[in-house]
Amino acid sequence: MDRLYAGAPEDFVGARAQLAKQARSDGDTATATEIAALRRPTASAALLNALARADPGAVTALGAVGDELREAQQRGDGEAIRALGRKRRQVIATAMASVATIAADRGLSQSASVRAEVEASLAAAILDPASAEQLAAGALTGALHEVGFGDWSPAAAVSTGTTRTSGTTGTTAPRPALRAVPDLPTRAAVTAPSRAEQKAERERMAQERDTRRQAMALERAEAATAALEQAQARSAAAQQRVTEIQGQIDRLRGELGEATADARLAHEAERKAGRDASAAMRRLTPGGT
Repeated sequence: MDRLYAGAPEDFVGARAQLAKQARSDGDTATATEIAALRRPTASAALLNALARADPGAVTALGAVGDELREAQQRGDGEAIRALGRKRRQVIATAMASVATIAADRGLSQSASVRAEVEASLAAAILDPASAEQLAAGALTGALHEVGFGDWSPAAAVSTGTTRTSGTTGTTAPRPALRAVPDLPTRAAVTAPSRAEQKAERERMAQERDTRRQAMALERAEAATAALEQAQARSAAAQQRVTEIQGQIDRLRGELGEATADARLAHEAERKAGRDASAAMRRLTPGGT
């Protein structure tokens, strides 16, 4: 089945029918039914599948950045998250350049709506490991959709040690490593912290709160950007469809006008032929003029 999604989109239906027919000839009706149910990839999915085969390194880079982002968020490392935000944009831009080259070489669609769907799918592969795996498999039938990180946040991971569940795979992310708790000191060893120690502790806690707030703010910004990109992709696709339908309407109006004019000319020719025939009959009749 892999060759179905490795070929040109316009060859998909014919190749699918041929494979299903072969499976039925071999007596494997279950496989034949499964093949016949496979969906033809959209224009954006065809480009993404081609990317997975022609430039697997670009796809691997997307997943790697996603892993680094999740690790940084678990640590609550705001500086690393900001740096990875820049790296995220870089790997997406690199992948988009590769997609443009592949599309040009293979004559695949590069409309604005298709490019928007491809870019949103690349962003989804960074945010969701399951999406990254689907992209790497090279058998997509449509664009990927971003699922983000759900309700999970660096603050929750650091403070409670809870896990999160992926919105697409139902798998559970590993808990942060537990730390051993030292034995409690004896009463004699307990001394009141100095003012300097109290101040240092307050500063440390304030810095941790700032880091968590920055990480959460970046996460919300990334989610908002992803939602905007998806909305822009849907809007571009809808506008493209409107343009196509308007073009069809204009073409049909032109054909209707031509058909109406042809019908009018034909009617006039029919009336003239009738008058000419009547005049000829009168001339053939004795006493006719």
